[in-house]
Amino acid sequence: MKSFHAAMTNRRVAEYKDAFRRDGFLQIPDYLNDLELDDLRMYAAPHLERAPKTGKFPGVLKDLALHDAWFKQLLFEGSHIEFIRNLAQFDLTPMNAGCFLKHARRDDAVIAPHRDTLASTRRGCTLWIALDETSDENGCLHYLRGSHKNQLSEPEDSPENIHKVIVDPGSCTIHDGRTLHWSFGNRSGEDRASIVFFYFEKLS
Repeated sequence: MKSFHAAMTNRRVAEYKDAFRRDGFLQIPDYLNDLELDDLRMYAAPHLERAPKTGKFPGVLKDLALHDAWFKQLLFEGSHIEFIRNLAQFDLTPMNAGCFLKHARRDDAVIAPHRDTLASTRRGCTLWIALDETSDENGCLHYLRGSHKNQLSEPEDSPENIHKVIVDPGSCTIHDGRTLHWSFGNRSGEDRASIVFFYFEKLS
């Protein structure tokens, strides 16, 4: 991610900000270079092994920063923070770092449509990074475009605004905490992993 931010231009930042305000999310291909992706996979591996296969949120493991200094440094000091702050137009408070593992052949492991924050509470932003290729078959992330502007919106209300995040490893999304998102189960024969960093609006 350092290489991505080092190459950022003011014009590109302005384009990203416009898209983020319009859609409630931003999708960035090849956010990590190969070395950065290898590092993230290496540090994520022991946590992914602990991801639960059952329970209310199968495959979801949070609080990585409480147990891992490497993830704590990324959550609190990563080069992405200033970029997200510029997108969101508010200061950030680091909240959590987690990993998501869609276990193979688990089409029942669905994450229902939800929002990370509500309009009545603090605003927020989430950075999601793909460790593996995503597809319809392995339960890719979905967004409802524009749903950050209407907290009553649901996927069935505007199916034409559903966006499927089909990306290569090392790509990322950044979404407004009010944007509706979800994923289906993994019908493929391979696990699919991702890393997530959560931020809330900093209170004065």
